[in-house]
Amino acid sequence: MRLNFIYSVWAGTVLVVLSCLAAPAQADQKNPKLGPLFAELRNSDLAPSEARAIEGQIWTLWQASGSATTDLLLTRADAFLREDAFDPAIHLLTEIVGLSPEYAEGWNKRATAYYLRNDYNAALRDVERTLRLEPRHFGAWSGLGTILLGLGEDARALEAYRRALQINPHLTDIAKEAQRLELTVKGRGI
Repeated sequence: MRLNFIYSVWAGTVLVVLSCLAAPAQADQKNPKLGPLFAELRNSDLAPSEARAIEGQIWTLWQASGSATTDLLLTRADAFLREDAFDPAIHLLTEIVGLSPEYAEGWNKRATAYYLRNDYNAALRDVERTLRLEPRHFGAWSGLGTILLGLGEDARALEAYRRALQINPHLTDIAKEAQRLELTVKGRGI
């Protein structure tokens, strides 16, 4: 009887530990600090250095998954991406989205990896998933525009860039690209 009790306690403890290890990452995009940061970022009077600092804070919050396993896999995936090793990066990022399906940045990173591997359709699926999880993800909106450009969908790319700029008006390269696309999509006036 005592042995059964000890086994039950041990088995219960193991299950609790395993469930903690396998718990999904916290939804980084729900961090309450993000709302005020996005409000600040919409201020078009910010100096470029102030805007970059706020962007950096937002990216830091997005990056934090709340899971040591996810964070470790993401660090390794980032290293593969820096080496242009897209297949191993995609493999790790697939593990991340499997472990933490509510973690928007996992989907965003995998979309980037697919895009860099010229798999625009897979990139499109993942960036759309990112935006369902975090509609304020200006990086994903920018990425969506770039993917759509690659697919020859200039009008939709322009719309994605406009969405990115509504959230973050300090994306100067995206603003220039949107301006260029305006002329392409709508034509030049007389």
